[in-house]
Amino acid sequence: MLAVGTVLDNKYEIIKQIGKGGTSLVYLAMNQKLNQQWVIKEIRSELDAAAKNRMLQEARLMMTFDHPAIPRIVDILDNTYIVMDYVSGQSLAHELKEHGPVSQETAVEWGKQICNVLVYLHSQDPPIIYHDLKPGNIILKMPERNLKLIDFGEARKCVNGNAPGGGKTREYAAPEQQTETRGNTDPRTDIYCFGTTMYRLLTGQFVPPYPEPVGSIRERFPQLQISKGMDNIIRKCTRKDPDRRFQSAEELMQALDNIVLWDEDYLAKQKRKIHLCVGSLAAAAVMLVAGIGFNRGAAFQDSQTYESLIGTEAALGYESQVSNYLEAVALNGQDTRAYTKLVEAYQSNGVFGDEQSQQLGNAYNANKAGFTMSDPDMVELNYQIGHLYFNMYTGDGNAFRSRIQKAQGYFTYVVEYGSATDEHYQIASSYKTLCDFFTSFVLNDSSVLEPTEEDYRAMMAAIETCMEDMQGYASSDAAYTRLTLYQKIMDAVNTNIRGFAQNGIEQTEVRQLVQNTLNHVRNESVTQPTSVALQTSIVDQGEDVLDNITREYDSMKRGN
Repeated sequence: MLAVGTVLDNKYEIIKQIGKGGTSLVYLAMNQKLNQQWVIKEIRSELDAAAKNRMLQEARLMMTFDHPAIPRIVDILDNTYIVMDYVSGQSLAHELKEHGPVSQETAVEWGKQICNVLVYLHSQDPPIIYHDLKPGNIILKMPERNLKLIDFGEARKCVNGNAPGGGKTREYAAPEQQTETRGNTDPRTDIYCFGTTMYRLLTGQFVPPYPEPVGSIRERFPQLQISKGMDNIIRKCTRKDPDRRFQSAEELMQALDNIVLWDEDYLAKQKRKIHLCVGSLAAAAVMLVAGIGFNRGAAFQDSQTYESLIGTEAALGYESQVSNYLEAVALNGQDTRAYTKLVEAYQSNGVFGDEQSQQLGNAYNANKAGFTMSDPDMVELNYQIGHLYFNMYTGDGNAFRSRIQKAQGYFTYVVEYGSATDEHYQIASSYKTLCDFFTSFVLNDSSVLEPTEEDYRAMMAAIETCMEDMQGYASSDAAYTRLTLYQKIMDAVNTNIRGFAQNGIEQTEVRQLVQNTLNHVRNESVTQPTSVALQTSIVDQGEDVLDNITREYDSMKRGN
């Protein structure tokens, strides 16, 4: 075991031990020359030569990879110490245990990231078969919420169509991995494991034990909001016969980008529309025989139909509005107006949970490949969606964490692709700053990162801006939503009082932030018992935080 303060190779200083297993000890280290944090894995000395060689073989294989979702290995010292990227986050297995099954939207978002890694691995020469895909080997990196694939101990090169010797985790393994002799494995083995991993994330349960067929999620878990398209994709991934699965990760990715096309009901509905449209266009062709071509007439009719769909009056009812707006997106997924109308319908109805999030996410993701990222209308749409998630999302158990995490990406989009002169750029930047701070330093229990003075000041300014902006948001539970934010602000301040002081933030500044938050809390007009209780609790909490601020700053002055 390495002692804290030990320096390896004249540059890697051991900060602390952060993990241990049967084959290695894991340390957090600092590169003194570059001021960068790394992880160092020490191979246990008691391992036999074969086990040690397997670990070194894995490390050397990973050193050849260049993909953002695969941690880099930058050095191997004395055939004992493996220097690799420090990944701040926790495994999807931990997320599942702590928060339960995820929504389809989240599963698809993660699934695409995983699939992207498989595309990369399978495109190597020769292809690399990962063999052991499961939530425990996938890290959710904070604050970006990007995934990292770890533990390549069972990865093997696929030579002549077969990757022999790869291990497995039984609950996720493909049929060809389940036999004692372990049959041939190839890229389709990883696709099966992808399907069982998605099944686990969506349901919280393992697939039925081998050799039982995986079957339908919707039939086994009718209470879950899983679309037929998603169900069919997972069923295809997990066919016993590899020839009946997706034949490549690219093919699987295409399916994830177009989930709606795997829904039989949707396809049947579209087929009926096509028949009707063909009939209408045939009549139009006869009437316009004087020179207007068929294609031009079809385009004209599509345009007219789109305008009619997005012009749906509120008097027709919420369900009709949503249905028509989704049809408009299917007709022209590059026009932002239908998405905007959909967001407005959710806002007016006052409900935005898992079902609505799935509707919006499926429509957005099915067409995003064709978006012009810097288009001002697209930037504005992302602001509206981020605002919707931050202020109204009640899915995933109505957790504050989920609102922050889902809104973060949309606000980041505005900041990355928008212009500082855009109407909502500055407020979007404040929301992004707030989301970034919470995901990096508040909601991530495993993070060892410490906020800087710049982080604290940006967070404080963002809180003030966002609290003011949220006052104009109207929904049936808007007051309760704001109260939950105020509560988290109090928690964050209370946890970071010493950090504020150590980074030069004046006591008066911190107290003013708490007082302003308390003013917003007291100004909320609530009558429901749950909201009243929360309001009272936050006021009491705020008074305690003010006392703690005084105590902590006085202690710092005394040098304690």
